[in-house]
Amino acid sequence: MSPILQLADTHVAACAEAQRRAVNHLLGLQKPEGYWWADLTADTTLESDFILLELWRNPPEGGVWNPPNRARIDRAVRSILDRQLPDGGFNIYVEGPSELSATIKAYTALKLAGLTYDDPRLAKARELILAMGGLQRANSYVKVNLSLFGLYPREHTPTIPPEGMLLGKLIYEMSSWTRAIVIPLSIVHAMNPQRPVPAGFTLKELLVPGAPVGFSEQRRLL
Repeated sequence: MSPILQLADTHVAACAEAQRRAVNHLLGLQKPEGYWWADLTADTTLESDFILLELWRNPPEGGVWNPPNRARIDRAVRSILDRQLPDGGFNIYVEGPSELSATIKAYTALKLAGLTYDDPRLAKARELILAMGGLQRANSYVKVNLSLFGLYPREHTPTIPPEGMLLGKLIYEMSSWTRAIVIPLSIVHAMNPQRPVPAGFTLKELLVPGAPVGFSEQRRLL
């Protein structure tokens, strides 16, 4: 038998064993009545987005942000900090590594909620963000959200024209989850709403010096 076939047989056997263990694990979690039940959990991006949403719903007055539900925001802050990883970042799945965009979201939310620039927890997150490429390397959703508050240049975020809805049933070629993102984003870009941030609030410290904030040049037609 050739080495290639031996390697293939090893992979097939390993996959079959993994499948068997996965099935047995799921069956072990089944309730006697036949159903499955478990807590629905998520990463820290939900709490981070919640704090940013509260800033949208309750803009600063006179440059000072004093949201009415401060107690709930404080709970969100504690929930975020409880899941900070040893390297200062935040992951997007249990026991996963630090992920750049989730860490940027958490940093923004924590700073908005009142953590100071030199807070060691923010400092550690900031160091990791810069080491991973900075705000310039964040995903499109983060950049779009931050642009609504003037924290990232709007002209350097992806544009989704609402006129795309005129292209027949093309939108229904997308999954329902994708449609629920694309259509609201197209409306956001058409209306270009803006909200203020607290006086002096900025995320410039997350920008890697010298790295462009715009899209990389593409000389070929995509």
